Amino acid sequence: MAFTQRGPGQGKVQFAEINAKEGTMKVNTGEREQGTGKVIYQPVDTIEGQVNGFQTREQPSNNPQYKDKTVATIYFADNTAVSFSLKSGGDATYFGARLLAKLLGADLTRPLSITPGLTKAGEKIGERVVQSDMAWVSVKQDGEPVAPNYGVDEAQQPLAGLPEAPFLKLENGANSNQRNYAALNDWVDGATAYLKETVEHLREAAKKPDQHETQAAADDELIDPDDIARAAHQREAA
Repeated sequence: MAFTQRGPGQGKVQFAEINAKEGTMKVNTGEREQGTGKVIYQPVDTIEGQVNGFQTREQPSNNPQYKDKTVATIYFADNTAVSFSLKSGGDATYFGARLLAKLLGADLTRPLSITPGLTKAGEKIGERVVQSDMAWVSVKQDGEPVAPNYGVDEAQQPLAGLPEAPFLKLENGANSNQRNYAALNDWVDGATAYLKETVEHLREAAKKPDQHETQAAADDELIDPDDIARAAHQREAA
């Protein structure tokens, strides 16, 4: 099973969604509350397995209070999946971009695990005190954290981090409360395209028979079954 969870299991889990504000992951159990008809969700800690699919989709909002989203979904070989928000209102989210960077840093030919979490305001990360609640996500392979891969610059030198989203300026030169996400949007678009292509290539490669096995099978076809029977008979006679 790709999911691990807190407490006893409740039903079969197949599809999970990461909440980037709360640092949690939940699964649709397929059940509904009696009376209200609301879908029952089950919290899970981790999803793990072999990645065999990566897709993005647009998710329009039916509520004017919420923005349209671009959602990414990672599919695993055991028919489970996890989704997370990449963009909100057309602008990339740093939470989604950080998860993409860790996927880029992983060896996608091997199983990995994904675990979201939340660091509360006032808690420390190293020597730094967190000023406000901060959701994060960890990607591990063989029990070790995966280092993010931010790509390279125009000189083909590794980038140290994600592109910045600077505040837009007011007429008086002061910062407004809006940011320019153009550079981050471009990075996310490039990263998602690369991941889609990479995972698709791995899927196609997995469908092809092993070259050694194919050659062995071809060699076997050249052997006459009657020759095998005669050789066995000779060994018995000896």
